[in-house]
Amino acid sequence: MQFKSLQSFPKSTELSKKDPEKELLKDVRYKLEEVFEDTQDKDQRRVKIMKKVEPFFRHLNRDILPDTQIEEIRTALMGCLAIENRDQFVNKVIDALKPIFDIIKKYPKEYEEARAKIENEEYKYTELNRLVSYEKKDNIIAIHHSIARTIGPKRELYLDAMRKLAKIIKRDPEIEKIEAVSWIVAKAPSLFTRNGFTIEKVKKGPKLVSSLRLTSGTEKDEGREIAAAHISREAFLKIFGDDFLPRQDLGESREM
Repeated sequence: MQFKSLQSFPKSTELSKKDPEKELLKDVRYKLEEVFEDTQDKDQRRVKIMKKVEPFFRHLNRDILPDTQIEEIRTALMGCLAIENRDQFVNKVIDALKPIFDIIKKYPKEYEEARAKIENEEYKYTELNRLVSYEKKDNIIAIHHSIARTIGPKRELYLDAMRKLAKIIKRDPEIEKIEAVSWIVAKAPSLFTRNGFTIEKVKKGPKLVSSLRLTSGTEKDEGREIAAAHISREAFLKIFGDDFLPRQDLGESREM
């Protein structure tokens, strides 16, 4: 199940548990430096920056980010584009984005929910609920787990998503397998095996991206062991179909 800061601004670094705001700012600064160095044309810089920012304007509630503030951010960003000094450019853009950084601090739950929706949009995932989305790849369903630090116990959301997914699979005879690929599968295999999934180790390659994005978005789980969990259509429907009864031993993972 896979995941991004100002949705796509961060590097593939996990946000520090001790000081996530500092790490977020560091990642945003890094990406803005890349934009400055790689893009000399100011219109192209505008396109790159607004591509990452505009989705937040769509998904953050107007009680949190009113239209007037959105226009102020847009205007401030436009004023940064002609700056020819890299450090000045980066600092001015970060200043312009301050209202969004304030939202991250004051409204972490709402910000995280917006990030999850943007993630689903960008990768064309179908949302099952706040916690889980999926994509269909030929005859396989790949499960994706949204960033969920601000969500409390996740058991009911997980079970709700699996029940919804079972109904979708039942209506689609093409689907033959359900899978997830992640370090989470390797770290907590019992979360999957107790629900009928089979676990296999995965040899990491340069193009491997986890399907369980629980941190900053497009990270490739660097330095972690990766495993795949998969289950057949028949077994999944038998467990999560119409006669599904939750197992009492389905606990919470500390990694989730």
